[in-house]
Amino acid sequence: MQYIIIAFIIVGLTVVWIFFRTMATNQKQREEEEKKKIEEANQRKKEILNAVIEEEKRQLKKSQMAQKKEVFYQLNTHEIKLNLYPKSYFGDFRIFRLYREIVIDNYWLNEPFHTEFSRLLQFIGSNKFWLKDPTSREVISNIRDDNNQICKNISMYVLDLIDVLDSVIKKVYSELINKELLTKKDLQNSILSASIYVLSESGDISSISKTLRFKYVEKKDLQYALVDIICTNLSVKTKMMIVENNFLNDIFFTKIYNEILFNFYAHLYTFPVNGEPSRTINLLPYPPKKQLMSIAKSTDMFF
Repeated sequence: MQYIIIAFIIVGLTVVWIFFRTMATNQKQREEEEKKKIEEANQRKKEILNAVIEEEKRQLKKSQMAQKKEVFYQLNTHEIKLNLYPKSYFGDFRIFRLYREIVIDNYWLNEPFHTEFSRLLQFIGSNKFWLKDPTSREVISNIRDDNNQICKNISMYVLDLIDVLDSVIKKVYSELINKELLTKKDLQNSILSASIYVLSESGDISSISKTLRFKYVEKKDLQYALVDIICTNLSVKTKMMIVENNFLNDIFFTKIYNEILFNFYAHLYTFPVNGEPSRTINLLPYPPKKQLMSIAKSTDMFF
């Protein structure tokens, strides 16, 4: 009887354990299912939220594009006008081209540089100045004139001063434009210095000195006389700086000049042996009044 009671107790305990075990398993399954439902709900909410955000972005982008299309810009189509000297003042299209590239393209309209450099260019452009070809030899010939008198002439090969001047100025400008320590005024004085240097090498110096009524002994005296008479409105200090070539090493500058001389084709020129050819030199006219011209119009070439 005792064994029977013990067996009933064991069976009862087993049934109770199975019952609670089943209840626990069912509870765990219900919790997992609830958790899964919550995760699925959260995932759907996230997808809906992302879809709403993307739609808002699309609408915002569409609105911005519509706003951009409605923006209009008024372009400034007015021509830039500057006070410039007319082309006819320079006499030679090559001189005007140099005026355009140095003065107009750089907007170097400050005074007195603008006027004085223009006067210097005009003087050179209105006269047919020449330079002796460094490789040329002088040939003396005897001929009879209309009175049956024997005259001696000299023949040599010469270069066009305007062509040489153009190349020298451009070379000097290209060498100095990137020098950090040089100001705009330094560059302008260097351009004037280069122009005076080339003009002082002209084979017409005798005629120039007679026309402009000055005498000289040394080369520096000649250069100062040229800059003093032609560039009248420059200060004495500036004239001295130009003649002394403060911004250019003399050896360097002379090297540029000599190198350029060999790049041009020389032509034969003959004149009387009794000194350099004496001819009329066009005097410096008073500069004409500047004209307000558009840049596009002022840069048109003329022939």
